Amino acid sequence: TKGFKSRTQKPISLSTWQKICHSPVYGGLLCEKWTGGEYVRAKFDGAITPEEWYQLQEVLSGRKKSAVKLPRKKLRDEFPLRQFLCCPQCGKRVTGGRSKGKMGKFYFYYGCSDRACHFSVRADKANEMFRLLLKELKPTKESLAMFKITVVDRWKEKYKRLANETTETQKQMVALRERKISLMRIMEQSSDEPELLSDFKKQYGEVCRELTLITLERGEREVEEYNVEAVLNQCTYFMENADKLWEKATVQEKYLLQSLIFPKGIRYDDLSSNQTPEISVVYAALNHLQLPENPMVALRRIELLLQE
Repeated sequence: TKGFKSRTQKPISLSTWQKICHSPVYGGLLCEKWTGGEYVRAKFDGAITPEEWYQLQEVLSGRKKSAVKLPRKKLRDEFPLRQFLCCPQCGKRVTGGRSKGKMGKFYFYYGCSDRACHFSVRADKANEMFRLLLKELKPTKESLAMFKITVVDRWKEKYKRLANETTETQKQMVALRERKISLMRIMEQSSDEPELLSDFKKQYGEVCRELTLITLERGEREVEEYNVEAVLNQCTYFMENADKLWEKATVQEKYLLQSLIFPKGIRYDDLSSNQTPEISVVYAALNHLQLPENPMVALRRIELLLQE
């Protein structure tokens, strides 16, 4: 009640605060003789919603311990791998916790919710092991260069087809616009003939819908073509610097970054025993990529891997 004051600018008492909380007006409700003792929604809003006010009354009456179950904060700086790292025994995603040492210092750790697994590991240790794994997964400059050449080459092939489709689309758009103008003129001339006008209106509507669809399709192609180079540069930069980016990122960004590389999470034994975790298709293709003397062979191989 420290932040609330009465009309005389004095802090309100606890009893006054309790009266406010019990008042239906606080929840945007009215309960008077003319309402028959029933709660009705007021034309004005209260400080809280009616639903929240009803929950508050449950708490004040002692029927409930809390009005709203507060959600547990899932992402904390100390636990970037919580609900991402998996228990090496049962495979469940680990939780995070802390314990207090003899000197009063808190230690953070990951652990399995199943006590039978007896799995627990210091969070800072697991976090550093994960960062080192990201560093080890860094593709070579040669493989990244070949990856970029391959993808760009595939895009060029695709846009050759798109260019032909775009030319054809432009012809269709010109024809539809001409048809639209023609129908508008005909409808103006047929204003005295309701039956013909109705038929022309239907045709006009169909032409407009078709023109809208074909315009949207063309717009999507143009956006896709415009962004491909930027997306590819971002992708290769990310793979070159994944460990550094992860280390400097916020906990929310870390979770997104690590999920891109390990879509299904990662087991702790993949960190501790140097086992091969399940990684994204791009990383998997780059890891299997071999650089032979003939670069065209490698280009073909990575194409097949990316299509799997």
